Amino acid sequence: MKTKYILFLLILLFLFIVLCIFYKPSSTEKKANNGGISSTTALLFVLPPTAATVESASEETTTETEQNTTITIALKEPRYAASEEEIILAAKLAHFEDSTSRESMQAIVETVLNRVESGLFPDNVTDVIMQTNIIRGKKIYQFYTAHTEAFAAYAPTSDEYCAARAVFYDWVSLVNGALYFDAATAPPGRISKGLRCVATIGKTNFYVK
Repeated sequence: MKTKYILFLLILLFLFIVLCIFYKPSSTEKKANNGGISSTTALLFVLPPTAATVESASEETTTETEQNTTITIALKEPRYAASEEEIILAAKLAHFEDSTSRESMQAIVETVLNRVESGLFPDNVTDVIMQTNIIRGKKIYQFYTAHTEAFAAYAPTSDEYCAARAVFYDWVSLVNGALYFDAATAPPGRISKGLRCVATIGKTNFYVK
């Protein structure tokens, strides 16, 4: 039994010697051995990507995306390119005519803008709001409140300013082309004679011919 065991060991030793003499490591294994890793370990162990490798790959992907992607941003033209002064003036008018809600203020400003675009009134916001007609020697103001001292001294709030600006730049539309408005509680026919009411917003009726 002992002899068989010794013989078995000798055979294994012989095979190992033969393997060492005739075995030539591949180029991959040589590179692995040069890095301090045994050939067996090199075949079984796969290094994870380093941070530098990941960053490099990320940069390449980003560069490729930037080169091959076209971003198109569509900017909507304003309905009316109102100046700062015109926005403030419109916001003041909205405050004095009907500041019940954001919508009621925007409806007032929209009516002003409808007049600007109609061809029946002055072609800019300032002149529409401040328009004065002389009838039988008497001054008739289109918007009486715009000619008061309180109006001149008033500074619109940020909400009033934003509401007015939205009509000019965000195409807010609430009153279906109305050119006229009056208090909802006004006596019938004060300005509405021959006009058609198209909207009631806040405390105001809005009319077209």
